Amino acid sequence: MRQALLRLGVIVITLFLFSSCERAEHKRVITDSQPQKDSIFVPPIPQDIIAQQKDLKIKLYIENSGSMIGYVNGPTQLKDMLQNLLVDLKYFYDEENIEIYFINSKIHASSIKSGVVNFANKLSISSIQKAGTKKDRATSDLNNIFKQITSETEDNSISILLSDFIYSIEPGETVNRLGEQQALTKNVFLTADKDGQKLTTNVYQYFSDYDGKYYDLNDDDKPQKGQRPYYLAVIGEQNNIKQFTKSIGPKFNNYKGYSNEYLLTAEDFEVKDFTVLTSTLNNGRIKPIRGTDINGQIRQIEVEESGRGDTPFQLAIAVDLSSLAITDNYITDIANYELYNKDWALFKIGKIAGDDIIFSNGKKLSISKADQPHVQFGATHVFIFKSSDVNNKSLSFNLKRNMPQWVTDSSLLDDTDLTINEIKQKKTFGLDYLINGISSAYLQATKKESYFNINISIEKPKSSSFPGQVIGFIFLLLLIALIVRIILKRKTRK
Repeated sequence: MRQALLRLGVIVITLFLFSSCERAEHKRVITDSQPQKDSIFVPPIPQDIIAQQKDLKIKLYIENSGSMIGYVNGPTQLKDMLQNLLVDLKYFYDEENIEIYFINSKIHASSIKSGVVNFANKLSISSIQKAGTKKDRATSDLNNIFKQITSETEDNSISILLSDFIYSIEPGETVNRLGEQQALTKNVFLTADKDGQKLTTNVYQYFSDYDGKYYDLNDDDKPQKGQRPYYLAVIGEQNNIKQFTKSIGPKFNNYKGYSNEYLLTAEDFEVKDFTVLTSTLNNGRIKPIRGTDINGQIRQIEVEESGRGDTPFQLAIAVDLSSLAITDNYITDIANYELYNKDWALFKIGKIAGDDIIFSNGKKLSISKADQPHVQFGATHVFIFKSSDVNNKSLSFNLKRNMPQWVTDSSLLDDTDLTINEIKQKKTFGLDYLINGISSAYLQATKKESYFNINISIEKPKSSSFPGQVIGFIFLLLLIALIVRIILKRKTRK
């Protein structure tokens, strides 16, 4: 009997050691220590999408207030950007579908007699001044401009506004006046939503040479020469903007003077497809909980080993964000994410191209063969999280509808010394009020503060010490053997 128990103990221990070693051999940790520069693959645009685009009408509005003259005085980056934009618009939408206007208190058809490709070269101080009366151009009522544009935006059109985005307010209580203007901006976009227009607004910031008069908050005009910011606002129905963003949208950050962008939308996004990567970019050992996968996507995991030493536990999650009509710069900005459990930290975000994950610094890592079947749903991004304590039940995070930091950094409230202050020359008076006005309208329309939420269920980790597991198992066997021995001795005495 004793020999049988001993042989049984040896067999159990041997099997335990063999299975544990086998799991250790299959563990795979990928590091990004080897930088490999590569460009991110951009798939070709399907022909059916191109056909739909051809049916869209593009309306380009150029604000022609006095403050815009400095941007067209000679060859400038604004003209360069505009020419490249018109070339791309012509390619995707055909020239007959492109309309160009000047806008201030009223909309004026362009008087420049040339094809769209040559329009930028013909744009000058004279052409701006010819559009409308001097009284029309005296101030730029941005809220009236937005109201005109949204009312002219049709189901089959996209509107593009070129403007310096500076509120024209009467001298006085500047901050209070800006608050009023912000409320009026919000009203324009809420009214459009109430009227059934489900609009999306893309805002792009550019810089250009400027040589003209600058009008400060006191309406004092002073000569200004140097670099100044200006903006493009692309406005249209959600589906139209989606098409636009997929085709010409990626080109915007290649135009001369590009700096930043922000997309505002009332669209209700839903991220359905995501999975844990069990063998890629992980530190620690995990396994999916059997029977909990959804269409092959792993949503619940068990931690077998939570890391060794001082190295924190690391977990990678692949997500399909192709349905989000927001810029990739916004998606890949870690500051835009919120984690519900503070034990976790979002460490890095990469983009998926084929079987590779590409990071912003050019480094490229391959998705392990074990994980590739789980990302066949078309994952676009990989999120990497770290935690020093994974004794929690879940990892939950969301993408917030934030106003980007660049908007705040680009704003100022006192521009009276702008012409002599190089730092202020890179900023726009009241910009954060204007963007907040648009953003708060979209937030009120959606009543949602995040674009999507993702939750991963995590079971409590087992001991991370393999030797400790072996010792504990041996101790258990010895304890059982001791109990059996005591029982046998008692039987022998009887």
